[in-house]
Amino acid sequence: MRRSPFGALILAAFEAATATNAQAPSALDAASGASAIAGPFAIGTPVRDRLGEVIGRITRMATARDGRSLAMVRKGSDSFAVPVSRLRMQGDVAVSDLTKAELRAEGEQAQD
Repeated sequence: MRRSPFGALILAAFEAATATNAQAPSALDAASGASAIAGPFAIGTPVRDRLGEVIGRITRMATARDGRSLAMVRKGSDSFAVPVSRLRMQGDVAVSDLTKAELRAEGEQAQD
């Protein structure tokens, strides 16, 4: 079976459009300021404070009004924002140089 040049052109255009859409975020995702990953931090990553206490897991990523990236951390009904600049990855855990109380205070300031 022979392919027409027109059919090959349509197929090439479709493949190019599909590849482009797979790499670029949707306009809705880009406008929302939220994603599943910010730097090395991903949804579900456990978070520990400087004392080694597990303070929760990252439930979503967001952007503060000032443009800083925030990790939304939740443990049970307790939830707060943590600036990702205060976190570093250590193995598969995000670790902060601050205590839970200090992280909470800094997250509240970031959201204002």
